[in-house]
Amino acid sequence: MSTERAKQLLAQATPNGECLECHMNKGAPYAKISAGSRGTTQLAHRFIYQALKGPIPEGLKILHSCDNSRCINPEHLIIGTQQDNMLDMIAKGRRGKVGGQSPRLLDAKDISKMLELHSANWSQREIAAVMNVSQRTIGKYLKEADHARRSAN
Repeated sequence: MSTERAKQLLAQATPNGECLECHMNKGAPYAKISAGSRGTTQLAHRFIYQALKGPIPEGLKILHSCDNSRCINPEHLIIGTQQDNMLDMIAKGRRGKVGGQSPRLLDAKDISKMLELHSANWSQREIAAVMNVSQRTIGKYLKEADHARRSAN
């Protein structure tokens, strides 16, 4: 990987708070860069991670701790599984819709408690009553957590 190329990309990035946004191929959710002479492309955040932090172990992803898919700030890029990414999405209420995000009903602490109660064989109705949300809300969070767990396996 080219450390110099990574430094160039970081220098060209647009600051947005603590994020450094790469605006290559606008319109796509993730920035891509040319990665070779044959016209191949690579996701910019993966390139930056590999160039500055090292290889990405097989089966793992590069996650954005800042939740900004265009961010290439190496301090915001972390290794994780798809399950880590999905659980983070649930915890932060990023079950977004077109044009905006769904409201966050349960925070990370609530989700942890919900999963603990569910593991202890509490019903969705019982969990919902304790957490002051609908049974349907608990069902959605449990379904997303199960999907995240299955995606990781």
